[in-house]
Amino acid sequence: MKKTEILQRYLQWLIEEQDYDDPQFHTSYALLLTKSALESYETEISSEAGTSKQINGLEPKKQSIFQNLVRERLQFFLQSLDLYDPEEVLDLIQD
Repeated sequence: MKKTEILQRYLQWLIEEQDYDDPQFHTSYALLLTKSALESYETEISSEAGTSKQINGLEPKKQSIFQNLVRERLQFFLQSLDLYDPEEVLDLIQD
């Protein structure tokens, strides 16, 4: 498990289970989810082009499930909570 995934799960636990409402943690979590979603999207595009690489050691079929879960988690978080900084998330997406 990558360090990023551990941090992501920890922030998710703080926010969802412990009801932690510090905007800095919400923004960090949103940015980590966004990075994961962007990485999975780039991997999906490369696999469609025939240059597939594994995500987290998963085979392509399982990668697709992982990609969908990351996107769904990001969408749910962005729609349901408003304590993150949307400008930082948009800046990351635009880059």
